[in-house]
Amino acid sequence: NALHSQREEHSAIIIGPGTGIAPFKSLAEHLMRHKERLPQKSRLLVFFGCRKRESDYLHQSFWMDCVKSSDVFALPGGFVSAFSRDQVGEKLSHNSDGTVAVEKLEKSKASSLPSFSTSNKYYVQDAIESCSAQVYDLLHLRGARVYVAGSTGQMPKDVRQALVHVMVKHGGMLHNQADEYVKRMEKVDKYQVEAWG
Repeated sequence: NALHSQREEHSAIIIGPGTGIAPFKSLAEHLMRHKERLPQKSRLLVFFGCRKRESDYLHQSFWMDCVKSSDVFALPGGFVSAFSRDQVGEKLSHNSDGTVAVEKLEKSKASSLPSFSTSNKYYVQDAIESCSAQVYDLLHLRGARVYVAGSTGQMPKDVRQALVHVMVKHGGMLHNQADEYVKRMEKVDKYQVEAWG
């Protein structure tokens, strides 16, 4: 399972836009029931995407409770939402005193957007970019596994490109080196995608 490999730092990045969050909610429920058994350094960084915060934020109170009650959501872990039509995101992370840190996320004001981004929406790949230092920490420094679930189409490709971009930005890699890094993750099942139409 995602966080119980003996060779890993027991961390995962999970990305589930829309109904893609459902299998990850089940994983989070399991982890919350057994949180006292998780290694102290285990971290989970969840990316969720929906259209509008007010009408489409699936299981909002569940995720808030998870973040509030478990160190697994402490930085560099957390729960990150991308609200595409609201054009903003939100990052929740666990504080050691049991409170939740909330940070508003927006697109960079840079004049050129990465190839995986669009100018008028804020998708999970934009949230990955907003949290790129956390993603790099988990991905490269802690050996986290990456799981993506959701609809087929552009999302899986854009998420992959966002992860490549993280490795270029924080890992000092050229684009082709970062792409090869992600390919190696795919080859050894550290990067898995489950997409449906």
